[in-house]
Amino acid sequence: MVLYYTNKYTQRRGESRELLQKAFSLYTGSELVGKNLVESIIIRGKNGKPAIEEFDEFSVSHSEEVWAVLIGNNICGLDVQYEKCVQYLKLAKRFYNEDEEKSVQEKGIEEFFRIWTRREALIKALGASVISTDIPSVLGKDVKIDGHTYYLSNIENPITEGKKLYIAVCIRDSIQNIK
Repeated sequence: MVLYYTNKYTQRRGESRELLQKAFSLYTGSELVGKNLVESIIIRGKNGKPAIEEFDEFSVSHSEEVWAVLIGNNICGLDVQYEKCVQYLKLAKRFYNEDEEKSVQEKGIEEFFRIWTRREALIKALGASVISTDIPSVLGKDVKIDGHTYYLSNIENPITEGKKLYIAVCIRDSIQNIK
């Protein structure tokens, strides 16, 4: 699995596609292939998971000026999220499983965002809805769903200094190093 990122994302129209094209070009070693891959993106499933026929899996995420994509052979999910002022106890009560909510009550806002990014990464890997209520607990290193194991990991923030950025990845059926 390879993670490409920038901390200079301005959220202007078309910028995400440009960054995705650059990442695909680096990944494949060809600018033309990168351009063609971006142009061939399709949307799968009712929740709109992007995919490319006969190409590796990928997952895109952004938060403020950070944009990132995870690319590799296995189904994957990625989430990046800056810590911000939210009513995290109420959100945990509403969206998290009982053990996740308890962990947030004990450990605070950092635990809330650690769990949030792990849940989002899993949801993206599954192609599920963000408001899914049947997502299993993500406190452990993996989750088993429909005969597959989804491995979860948080990544230390290599991107920004100062503000707290949380990064989580989910990879189906394989533990791999992320470059």
